[in-house]
Amino acid sequence: MMPSMKSRVALAIGLLSVMDVSASAATITLTPNYDGFVAYNSVANWTGTTFDAGNWDSQVANRDSRAFIHFDLSGIPVGATITSATVTFYVTQKYNFGGLDLYKVNSAWTTAMAGSTIRALGVTSLGGLSPVTAGSSPSKAITSTVQSWYAGANYGLSIRGTEGFTQTGFRLASAEYSTASRRPTLVIDYLLAAITGTPSPGVLDLGSVGAGGPPLALGLAVENTLDAGSNLILSGITGLGNGFSLQGGNANATLVGDGVSGSGPDLENLMFSFDPTGLAEGNYSTDITIHSNAGDLNYTLSAIVIPEPATMVLLGLGLAGVLLRRRRTAD
Repeated sequence: MMPSMKSRVALAIGLLSVMDVSASAATITLTPNYDGFVAYNSVANWTGTTFDAGNWDSQVANRDSRAFIHFDLSGIPVGATITSATVTFYVTQKYNFGGLDLYKVNSAWTTAMAGSTIRALGVTSLGGLSPVTAGSSPSKAITSTVQSWYAGANYGLSIRGTEGFTQTGFRLASAEYSTASRRPTLVIDYLLAAITGTPSPGVLDLGSVGAGGPPLALGLAVENTLDAGSNLILSGITGLGNGFSLQGGNANATLVGDGVSGSGPDLENLMFSFDPTGLAEGNYSTDITIHSNAGDLNYTLSAIVIPEPATMVLLGLGLAGVLLRRRRTAD
């Protein structure tokens, strides 16, 4: 006798398998996709092996140049969790006095815009760069800034000298500097969820059902066991068909780790079903791939369509009739 739908669902819940998720660490080192400076007279310079910040005039104050730098973050995979970010520059020349301050630019800009417009953009101070002697490599941890860029808008950085004075000029290596190791760099460390399956990817057997019976069901729980902030992003399932479908759950879910196993935003229950309606008796299977930002999981779903009980009765009566006829013929 086929189990009821209720008992089969209970069976499916009992067969839930949890995918183990762990973090893989990665580092990316970026150089600016564009950099340069805007002089005190709003003349912009986006080419050359160096860019200026501060005032190179020895007599007249308030002739300060402002540098602008932008890094392209598109090389960081979707769903990554940025854990640290440090920007580093190289000072090729220093005039005399003052220091260097780093700012986050708050509005969109391009090198095609007027220099006066770029100089006037709003900024947020990120603090001073150090050391700032000629031949030094000042750096600054800007993790929260890069996290905000990754999550939203990225308008880059600005470097300014001690403005309002004379002899405060600095010259820094640009992305075109001849010595590659002295070009500006943004080093970003990030975590990306890595996904493995338990049971290991293989055959998931949904069982057997009569040709006219109700669908079979089997659950698979996908869980991100990482701490908060590290995302596992499911991006769909391919290969379903041949009677198999996704009955419940979201195959395009973002699972935000909370470090707690078994519930919460880190868990997505995928319920697969097999519908025998219109299918002939026999074995059925399909190869599926569960896609995520951490890689793919490959499984084979299988099920068997068996004769209905009524069909078995008819077959039994038919066989009995054949045997009875043979017996009468023999007599």
